[in-house]
Amino acid sequence: MRLTDEQIESILARTEPELADLDRNDHQRLAEARAVRDRLKSAFASTIAGASLAERISASLKTPPARSPRDAGRRRRAIWLTRHLVPVAAAAAAVFVVAVVLEFGAEPAPGPAELVRIHNDNLTAAGQFVAEADADRIAEHFREHLGFAPRICPHDEHTALKGGCVARFRGRKAATYLLAADDREISVVVTDEPPDAMGLTCKCGCGMAECRCFHTGQCSGCNIVSVRIAGHSYTAVGAAPPEQLKDILARLRT
Repeated sequence: MRLTDEQIESILARTEPELADLDRNDHQRLAEARAVRDRLKSAFASTIAGASLAERISASLKTPPARSPRDAGRRRRAIWLTRHLVPVAAAAAAVFVVAVVLEFGAEPAPGPAELVRIHNDNLTAAGQFVAEADADRIAEHFREHLGFAPRICPHDEHTALKGGCVARFRGRKAATYLLAADDREISVVVTDEPPDAMGLTCKCGCGMAECRCFHTGQCSGCNIVSVRIAGHSYTAVGAAPPEQLKDILARLRT
C-alpha cells in the first residue's frame, strides 16, 4: 500500500498507529518525515516564538470548515504544524530564508561555522556517519569515496576512533572523523582549502599558502586548530582546549 501525506502526518502525531504491512517506499518516506521533524525540533529546541506570533498563527487557522477533501487535508497539515512547530516558527522562517538565499547563489557559510556544523553532525551521527573504531576500515571508506585516505590519529590509551564520514564543506567533499580523547570528543576535518581561506588565523605572518604553522579560531563554543599536512588542511574541532587540539594534529605530522 502507499501512505497518503495525511496518514504520514497522523502516524508522526501518534493519532494513528504505524501499519505493519508498509512497503519499502513507505518505510523510507516515513523515516524521512520523522528525521525532518526530529531535526527541526532539535535545531530549534531553545528558540521560543513570541506570544503574538503564536496567536496570529492560531487565528489564521480559525477558518470555515473545509469544503473539499483536498482542503481538509491542507487544514489538517496546518493544524499539525501549529501544534508541533509554533514554538519554533520564527526560527524556522529564518532558516527558510537562509536556505533560499544559499540556493540562489549567496556566499557560503563562514569556514568556522561550517567546521562546527560538521563536528556537531559527527556528535549526533547525522548524515552518512559510519560508526567504526577500526582505522583501516575508515581509511578504506575514505579511499573508496574520495580517492585518498587521510591520516588518522593513532589509537592509544588516551585516544580512540569513533567513526567518520564524507561530509560537505562549503559545497565540496571533505573527510571527517571523530575521536574520543580522554574525556573530550574531537572531530578532525580534512579539506583542500588552506587554513587562512577558512577564516582561521596565524601569527607567523609568512603569508605562504603551505604555511605549516597552527592556525586557530573559535565558533559557537568550539575551539578550532588547523595545519597543512601533505597538501591538505587537517582541522581539529571541539570543546577541548586549543593545546589538546594542537597535540592531536602534531601526532598526525609524524
